Amino acid sequence: MRNDKGTTLLEMLIALALFGLISAGLVTVYWISETAFNGQSARADVQYSARHAREAIISDFVACTSFSVLDVCGGIEVADGSVGTCLHIAKSDRTVDYYINNQQLYRNPSNASPGPVAEFISQISFSKVSLNTMAMSVVALSQKQEYTLETTCCSRIR
Repeated sequence: MRNDKGTTLLEMLIALALFGLISAGLVTVYWISETAFNGQSARADVQYSARHAREAIISDFVACTSFSVLDVCGGIEVADGSVGTCLHIAKSDRTVDYYINNQQLYRNPSNASPGPVAEFISQISFSKVSLNTMAMSVVALSQKQEYTLETTCCSRIR
């Protein structure tokens, strides 16, 4: 009787097929995990940007002496309750404008050049509710992740 110590072609084909199935499963799990991570990362970036924009505007707004909502930056003031895309804030020592350009929120103080505050901001709207109350809506968008943040805040205008 012979003592054969090799593998047959059929055993090799079965081993390769099993290896291929396991590899395909691992690649699929990796791809799904990578896609989910990138989506969550983009969502977190968009939410952070919208919240940062809101906090920057509110920090200037609560200390203002007066404010107005404009249809566009440097444009015409809209009526109370109407929506505009530029916020003009008057403080005791300077004025500040907030507006968006190319998905960037800009803060333009009267005594300095404009500087970006937040990125991924696709839309922003302001509405004067009363003498000292403003409503705003911030929409941030990146990699098909959209986040809308709406808030109302009051200033210390007396």
